[in-house]
Amino acid sequence: MTVLLKENEKLRIAWLEGDGIGLDVMEAAKIVLSAIDRDIEFIDGDIGWKYWCNEGNAIPERTLQILRYSNCAIMGPVISKPVARAQEELAQELKEQGCQYISPVVKLRQHFALNSRIVHSKSYKGNNLNHSDNVDVTLFIENREGLYSGVEFPAPMPKQVHSTFLKGCRNYSAYRSVPAKDLAISCRILTRERCMKIIKEAFQYAEDMGKTKVTLADKPSVMQATGGLMVECALEVAQYYPSIRLETMDIDKLCMILIRKPEHYQVIVASSLMGTIVSDVLVELSGGIGMAATASVGDDFAIFAPYHGAAPRFAGQYKVNPFGAILSVAVMLDYSCGTKYGDQVRQAVASVIEKGEILTYDLGGTASTTGVAEAVSSEMANG
Repeated sequence: MTVLLKENEKLRIAWLEGDGIGLDVMEAAKIVLSAIDRDIEFIDGDIGWKYWCNEGNAIPERTLQILRYSNCAIMGPVISKPVARAQEELAQELKEQGCQYISPVVKLRQHFALNSRIVHSKSYKGNNLNHSDNVDVTLFIENREGLYSGVEFPAPMPKQVHSTFLKGCRNYSAYRSVPAKDLAISCRILTRERCMKIIKEAFQYAEDMGKTKVTLADKPSVMQATGGLMVECALEVAQYYPSIRLETMDIDKLCMILIRKPEHYQVIVASSLMGTIVSDVLVELSGGIGMAATASVGDDFAIFAPYHGAAPRFAGQYKVNPFGAILSVAVMLDYSCGTKYGDQVRQAVASVIEKGEILTYDLGGTASTTGVAEAVSSEMANG
């Protein structure tokens, strides 16, 4: 990830609270950020379900303008629903205006070309939700290609597509006589450019952070074309990082070893769906979704967010775990200001969890969301 700012530059953060418990965890995140010795400007932006319902746009143009002005953004969880449900919940006066629902997360990825998703997963000593105390893995996921490319042919299969596949792919002949109404295809599409880029990012991060190994997660033994391209690109990139060992591993085997021996891994890189599967395993091993931070990164912009969802039933109760949002702050500081500030936050989080005195209910405590944030802030102040 690129460090954007010099030491004396103001950090302009687009502040997107999102839906449900977004307000709760983002308030906690701001408490921690306010303890950082940096000149920071918070710029509030609108995003989420209520803006779709009331305006026909879950991320209005005014918010995109704020994002363009900012150095980076931090975002609370947002609600996304199927298109049919979205149309049902749209304000009546907007239903005839041709509003088209798109998930704000997807729109942000497309608008800012946030092609890389990064998940940081670490088990902190003292967390009673850890399945393993030995997780410290950073996962790089290509965000928009692979099985997330959106190139699909739902049933009934178009005749032209069916005939093209028959002519161009020998293995497709097994489906020659299947009725069109019973056929659907989702295409896994990878480009050399994007494979090279995500793998380079993983290797560069490993080098910057003093790691010694990058593991490629795929299934080239079955998906020989796309998996083969990933392996080919990984071998090419690895030549430029002689101090870092490349390991290639089938995703199923990787997940099996990850559960048994997570310390085997340092940095993992994968395509979209492969990476999403690995990320859920990692997050569960290291204390659950309340503990994980994510980054969606492009060449010129990045958005940081906790891994968890909006959980609207808990909104405003200030009882949920804020560590995902707080650790997202740490990653954002890595990106914008260098690891000095991010490490300060992570060390404070580790101290609060290990002491075990001020934790939310899921971690066995009774503290509020903001109470935990204040404890982290106090640890930072005390060095």
